[in-house]
Amino acid sequence: MSAARYAIEQQISMPTEDLKRLTSQLLGFSRKGNNLDMVTEQTIQLLIDQGIFSHANGMVSMNN
Repeated sequence: MSAARYAIEQQISMPTEDLKRLTSQLLGFSRKGNNLDMVTEQTIQLLIDQGIFSHANGMVSMNN
């Protein structure tokens, strides 16, 4: 979760797909397969559900 959070803190807001790719890269993965894609999607959704991130119009950002 902290890689996704770090990415958003640095970028302010970004498209969901870009956040998934950047999170994977921050975790040291050079390529994104189906399993990694699923896990990063679940992590982002968890952060949205917890109120840490917000999601609107395909963009993810930190919740104020």
